[in-house]
Amino acid sequence: MKNLYLIIIFLFLAGNMFSQEAYLGFGPNQTTFDYTNSQGQDNDGIVGESGIHFEGGYYQSTSLSNLKLAYAITFDQFNATGGDELNDYSWKTSYFGLQGGVRYGLIEADRGSDFALFISGGATLKKLLSGTQKINGQTFDLNQEPEFNGLFKGLYFGVEGRYTITNQIGVGLGYTYSLNYGSTQQDQTLHINSGAIVLKVFSAFY
Repeated sequence: MKNLYLIIIFLFLAGNMFSQEAYLGFGPNQTTFDYTNSQGQDNDGIVGESGIHFEGGYYQSTSLSNLKLAYAITFDQFNATGGDELNDYSWKTSYFGLQGGVRYGLIEADRGSDFALFISGGATLKKLLSGTQKINGQTFDLNQEPEFNGLFKGLYFGVEGRYTITNQIGVGLGYTYSLNYGSTQQDQTLHINSGAIVLKVFSAFY
């Protein structure tokens, strides 16, 4: 994981800024919580729920025509419910994130078509903005819970189709899956995995 972050930093420093694309994206996500308690037991009663994903970022050209560096800020709602014979509980959380990686063009729009197809991947950092946990009608602030409030490090992978409307404007639709690993706190671990369908609007500039 540490080596991947070093590679991302190196690509940023080594990139040549020939042209760039800025974009805004949003869409629904579906989340799963992978929680292990201090006894090493998993909670199989947690069921992921839908939330909202927003992102804004830009793509920076490199000396390789099909490869661009990708940077973004993100906002995610990561939600889940659970329960057993005695308890009902739910989580509602909002996370702010930063991500950096690469985007590779499998099909490029400048080859005689208005359609382009890309794959992408990279590293992410996420931090809790706000969150609540409800247990049998009682509400708790997750900002006080270290397994939720720590810095989540992770990876993301995506695929995206884009249609070029003009030389500067385009729209895209894609799917991004992120793996977000929380730090171990008091022998408890929490990992949050999420898949999002993202609609994007692009603007190219030079």
